[in-house]
Amino acid sequence: DFSEGTVEVSVYAADLAGQELQVSWNFEIDLTSPTLDSISLPSYTPKVNPTISFSASGNPIEVALSCNNSDWKDWQSYSDTINNFDVSIGSYGCLGASNGTVTIYAKVRDAALNESEVKSSSTTLDTLEPNAPTNLRGEASSDRITLNWDAASDNGFSGIAEYEFFKNNDSLGKTTSTTWEATGLS
Repeated sequence: DFSEGTVEVSVYAADLAGQELQVSWNFEIDLTSPTLDSISLPSYTPKVNPTISFSASGNPIEVALSCNNSDWKDWQSYSDTINNFDVSIGSYGCLGASNGTVTIYAKVRDAALNESEVKSSSTTLDTLEPNAPTNLRGEASSDRITLNWDAASDNGFSGIAEYEFFKNNDSLGKTTSTTWEATGLS
């Protein structure tokens, strides 16, 4: 019965003439699985290979990823951040190049091949550009401009985050509303 720690194993060899030889080896038994403390993804991503961040303890050396907690991509070297897992290819339980919610499952293992429990995180894949705002109207004077418009719509799944305004390629500001006013433009 072996327990975790250093174990010495010896082998005796004897020939028919009664000659004996003993050889001993020391090796480590590791029965403790590493821990995957967390996996995190951005809330929304336009990338089919989103940045996946991990926090783990217990000396993990490899990580495996899946979209269904059943079909796993081959083990790869562990890193706190990975961005090479393509959710659009239709493998590893991923649904292919569709926009919407994607859940990614992860597990880590150590040099003794002990595996952690599985953790998951979700992101919303949105690879589609929004439609432009419409019905732009404005009032202007020598030092001020006020703009109003009908909201843009999002073809994807993330919604409109903000509008940004430029004058000669220089940013004048951002807003989340459908009204914007700039002063001091002279």
